[in-house]
Amino acid sequence: MGDAGTQNAPTISLPRPESLERLQAENTNMPSLTVGKPWVVLKFGGTSVSSGQTWKQIVARVKELRATMDCKIFLVLSALSQVTNRIEKSLQEAIEGKELTSLQWIEETHRRLAREIGLDSSALGNVLECVREM
Repeated sequence: MGDAGTQNAPTISLPRPESLERLQAENTNMPSLTVGKPWVVLKFGGTSVSSGQTWKQIVARVKELRATMDCKIFLVLSALSQVTNRIEKSLQEAIEGKELTSLQWIEETHRRLAREIGLDSSALGNVLECVREM
């Protein structure tokens, strides 16, 4: 009997290089993925994207790579620390008809981070409005 977690796991089909070349030919605005400079993928999430200080470190790392390597950089960012847990908790709060304190926490956390990195928190307006509507 197999592991239940792996039986229903989705299969991911990665495009073959010729598929990418066809996509690039059809979409002239799409950057070249298979030709030219090599790609460096940087992924950050959790505590590494949760404060202004850690964002300064991310920016410094990207600048360092751009200055020292002849490459393209693909930056992948995931949720701030505890946000995924708070999303799940806010769904439970909504189901139970409770005050959405977790959703408020998520909004306050993102507004704090925006201030720390020098962004006007109004830049979050449309995103937060969409989240509230859900």
